[in-house]
Amino acid sequence: MAKHASDLEQLRERLKERAATSKKFNELWESEGLPHLRKTLNDNYNGDYSITIQFNYTASKRIVEVMTPDVLPSGVDQKVKHNVMLCFENAQQLSVEVQFRVGTIKHTAATTDSNQEEDNWVYPKNPSSKYAVTLLESKE
Repeated sequence: MAKHASDLEQLRERLKERAATSKKFNELWESEGLPHLRKTLNDNYNGDYSITIQFNYTASKRIVEVMTPDVLPSGVDQKVKHNVMLCFENAQQLSVEVQFRVGTIKHTAATTDSNQEEDNWVYPKNPSSKYAVTLLESKE
């Protein structure tokens, strides 16, 4: 039980550290980091990319992940890292790392039509224009 309480206290401390730096990180990221990252990628890479931000609790570090379907041209990753890291050099309390991944994101929502009976819409019969019909209501 004591170990569980100790683990919980450590987690609380790490969450406090993250909360204390979140506002500063978000301000710098939105105003400088993200625009520099996008500009550098758009100027040096002609393709799709996605950007995610992870938080590594054990290292108290934010990890900016850039995913592209293909390997970036030579040197582009270093330009991106350099330009993004410049934004955070005066914020020593923030630990930020930029990583690159090759892959694609596949969205699964609404990718196929359902043929199940429950998914078909039943439209109301004879609704008047003065009556607001709601989902699954019918005026007969």
